[in-house]
Amino acid sequence: MRGKKTHLFLDSFPETTLSFSTTKGGGTDITPAYVDEEDMRHFHGIYKNVCDKHDPSYYAKFKKWADEYFWCKHREQTRGLGGIFFDDLNDRPKEEIVKFSAECLASVVPSYVPIVHKHKDDEFTTKQKERQAMRRVSC
Repeated sequence: MRGKKTHLFLDSFPETTLSFSTTKGGGTDITPAYVDEEDMRHFHGIYKNVCDKHDPSYYAKFKKWADEYFWCKHREQTRGLGGIFFDDLNDRPKEEIVKFSAECLASVVPSYVPIVHKHKDDEFTTKQKERQAMRRVSC
C-alpha cells in the first residue's frame, strides 16, 4: 500500500499494514503529512478496542512497541503517529493469537477508509504539497 501519495490530506498507510500473520504477529501505523486529531483518535481507537477485547494490556504494550519499532534514529522522531506492532506471541493458545491477528487485519478498512472519505475532496496549497514531499521520505 505504500507508494506515491496522490492526495495531501490522505494519510500514508505503510506496507506493514498487510503484515498481520495469524501465527507470528504484525502491525500497522499511520503517517499523515498533516495531523487531524479526530482522525488519529479514530484510528487509534479502532485498534485500542481490538486490543482491549483480547487483552487489556495489549494496546499499551503494542503501541509502545510500534513507537519504538517505527522510530527514525537519524531524524530523532517517529515515522508517523504510531499504531500497534507485535511479534512472536506465544504466551497463549494459538487459537487466541489467530483470532486477535484476524481481527487486527479486519480492522484495517474501518480504521482507514473513513479517513479517506473525510479528506478525499479537501483542497490544498502548493506550499502544503511541497511540505508533504519533504515528509514523504521514509525512515
